[in-house]
Amino acid sequence: TVSVLYWHRTMERQRQRARELLVAQVGDNAADVTSLAFTGVALLDAAELSNTKFPALQDLSLVGMKPPVKDMGALAAQFPFLRKLNVSDNRVEAFPAGFAMPNLVRLNAANNAIATVEAVKALADGCPSLEILDLFMNPIADEAGFREAVFAAVPSLVVVNDHTRDGQEVDPEDTDEDDDDEEGDEEEEEADEEEEEDDDSGSDGGEAAAPPAAKQHRAEGEA
Repeated sequence: TVSVLYWHRTMERQRQRARELLVAQVGDNAADVTSLAFTGVALLDAAELSNTKFPALQDLSLVGMKPPVKDMGALAAQFPFLRKLNVSDNRVEAFPAGFAMPNLVRLNAANNAIATVEAVKALADGCPSLEILDLFMNPIADEAGFREAVFAAVPSLVVVNDHTRDGQEVDPEDTDEDDDDEEGDEEEEEADEEEEEDDDSGSDGGEAAAPPAAKQHRAEGEA
């Protein structure tokens, strides 16, 4: 009984620390928050931390959580719209059937308990946008040819443990910067298109106003 009470008190302290970290990162702009990071604290439940609570959240880091993250199915339900997720230094053993984060581009699952290719197969259907997967310091990473097997299991992947399909070593951070540049270019193109539409609307309005003026000149000539 004493040990159970101690455990509950410890968990409540970890949750309180997580709330303090959340407040420090969010401030008064919950609707605009795109990135959050937590280390060594308890994962708050969906009522306090989720994509419903933070609709713009795309980048989430949950490193060495206490207790460790295990249930990736529940995590996907809590954060379905993420583009980047870091769950390193936890106790993830597998991504269950039905695991779905359709927008996820990068997943860092280093230093967990993933031991087989079967454990990551659900990523193929649940994460069709996934390009970068980190599995360093997992049992699977000790197996010969594991990268090739993971690439075969998850066709969308471009980089596994800092290596491409042809074995070339790359820096995933460079890939992230390229993605950010592409997003910026897309936003600029959309802004340019909107400006062109506004210009076209203005031109149409000017042409539409011309006939009444011409009609007035003709009336003055007849008079």
